[in-house]
Amino acid sequence: MLRDIAVDAWYSGDRQRLTKVYERDERRQDGRRRLWSRRPEPGRRDRRMHVPLAGDIASTSASLLFSEPPAFTCSGTDAQARLAALLDEGGAVMTLLDAAEVCAALGGVYLRATWDASLARRPLLTV
Repeated sequence: MLRDIAVDAWYSGDRQRLTKVYERDERRQDGRRRLWSRRPEPGRRDRRMHVPLAGDIASTSASLLFSEPPAFTCSGTDAQARLAALLDEGGAVMTLLDAAEVCAALGGVYLRATWDASLARRPLLTV
């Protein structure tokens, strides 16, 4: 589980999360601590910087995968019209883009169709 948290921390780009993940990290063989496991010196400004490259790569990967929205088709004009309405109302293309980004960052993702009549009068696609 710690490994998954570490991956998510790198993806998020949040310095505090990176520090939290690595604060109990063991020292390297040469005795020094890794960048995010170092403790800031009292009275000195913390100058560690994180460039969220993992998030940028995941976002770019998702954008390339869905640079053109997928086409969903079914037989019958009424069924096709209803499918198009459901996909448009539910923001399915954006959900797929979000799922692709999460998958690129964390290595896997599940989509599920849910239905909650108190929220919407249509099925909801969630990541």
